Amino acid sequence: MSISKNLSLIFFIIVFSNLSTANILFGNKEIDSKLNTIADTNKAEFLNNIAYKNLSVAPDTTIKYAFIALNFANQFNNNKERANALNYLGIAFYNKNDNERALNYYQKSLKQTLKLGVKRDIANLMQKIGIVYYNLNDLKKALLYFQQTLNIYKKLGYENKQAHILNNIADIYFYWGNYNQSKNYYDQALELFKKLDNKSEIANSFFRIGRIFQATKKYDQALEQLNKSYNKYKELDDNQSLIKLLNQIGEVYKQKGELNKSLSFYKKAFLIQKKVNDKIEFALSLHNMGNVYKEMKQYQKASEYFNRSLKVAKEANMQITIMDNYKSLYDINYITDNPKIALNYYQKYIALKDSIYSVQKSKMSLKDITKKKLIQSEDEIKLLTKEKEVFLLKIEKQNIIIYSGAIIFLITALFIILFFIQHKKKKQAYKIINDKEKIIKQLKIQLKE
Repeated sequence: MSISKNLSLIFFIIVFSNLSTANILFGNKEIDSKLNTIADTNKAEFLNNIAYKNLSVAPDTTIKYAFIALNFANQFNNNKERANALNYLGIAFYNKNDNERALNYYQKSLKQTLKLGVKRDIANLMQKIGIVYYNLNDLKKALLYFQQTLNIYKKLGYENKQAHILNNIADIYFYWGNYNQSKNYYDQALELFKKLDNKSEIANSFFRIGRIFQATKKYDQALEQLNKSYNKYKELDDNQSLIKLLNQIGEVYKQKGELNKSLSFYKKAFLIQKKVNDKIEFALSLHNMGNVYKEMKQYQKASEYFNRSLKVAKEANMQITIMDNYKSLYDINYITDNPKIALNYYQKYIALKDSIYSVQKSKMSLKDITKKKLIQSEDEIKLLTKEKEVFLLKIEKQNIIIYSGAIIFLITALFIILFFIQHKKKKQAYKIINDKEKIIKQLKIQLKE
């Protein structure tokens, strides 16, 4: 959100911060007329309903109405509508890809929701907070919130929600490379989805389990799971998912070294992409096929597919895929002894790579700064999360104490060692001096004699 938008939003809140029975004009005659007939104590609920309706279509509108609803809820100490307004603000900022603000409002909403004690709403908010932490790459906190959400859903008997949370947890373990734990949670999710006869999620579970076998280089088992997923998606006539599956199967065959089979699956995906007109998947498939032709040493064909992929990627502004194609075209021209063309693509590749890296680095730096500020200012959850949060903090403090103690011990030990070395050297020096003095005395005695 720009500075001007922030200022206008702050001005808007200030203007309406002291309003109670006064008329409120939103530029909408229907809303204005209804609002003026509603008692002040019910205005928060009315405004929250408008905020809710605009969540997916107009997040800025949601933000505007939710802030005013929050003001009325605060005036009349309405915890329920306060929690709703804060929740809608969290969702709106999340939809605007502002994870930091979303987290802030979700945490505040959770604090109010805990007072209300509705377990379903508590679990819903904890899941949202877990997802935001996942997006912010704070996977330990994400896992903590997902596990607590899972416990509540189990008590409530919400099997569909349990299954989705199990997938969330499995995704974290997959990211960490803990494939046994990841598969364990994916298997639990699959069993629940089978029980619920959720065909789409059954197919998705087969796909996820297939990725685990692929990551552990158990390619035949990976193909078995991916083919199960493919058959389910085919029953559902889900072309987008079929494209994903066919590309994945093509990738597994490529890793197995079965290049002809790999190419055939990439081509199947390519044919479906033509129907759905998905430029992103289209560019990726062209690049995948180019890679297979490159490994087959059919460099002219490979070059043709890389160039086609590059063209589509530029149209769709796919910076990473553009960069990958530059690198691939450099490789092809280097192998086929076209040094001038190879150098041209290499320079483009390096320039774009540096540009992407610098943008990502600056975004990460800004995200880290904002994240630290939020962590410092946010209210920690006092119920349901308290024991685990305190436990984590204790571990962190213990680690700090241990590391500090270890450093102090090492420094002290070093000083002691240095002291003893110096002391030993002094003793040796004194001994040498004493020995010399004794020798001199003996010589003097001998001379006198």
